[in-house]
Amino acid sequence: MDSRRTYLVIEPFGVIAQDLAISISDFDIHAEVRIATSLDDAEPLVHASDAVTLAVVNADPAVFAQTELASALAARRAKIVLIGDAAEQANEAAGFPVMHRPYAPESVIALLASLLAQDQHI
Repeated sequence: MDSRRTYLVIEPFGVIAQDLAISISDFDIHAEVRIATSLDDAEPLVHASDAVTLAVVNADPAVFAQTELASALAARRAKIVLIGDAAEQANEAAGFPVMHRPYAPESVIALLASLLAQDQHI
């Protein structure tokens, strides 16, 4: 059985996406991290995966909640964390956890650990 977990980073700025991917890989050395630059680019990546452990998404919470991508991630029981200006302004108002800047590796790892630990308490 493959214990490798799939993570998705949706972020239009490549440097930020790569930094987040590195932090995720530091947290989970067996991680498969996929990067997309937009919600539209991410859809095929999600549909090609049986499971997505966690998605870090730069999106407006109100808009994202209505997308096919949000539904596809929910169907795969993925944890979703929003980032970016609109997410920070909404500050979890749409029911998604929000990661605030700066995305320091320690902060990213702490948030991942917290979110994924919730699955352990079923």
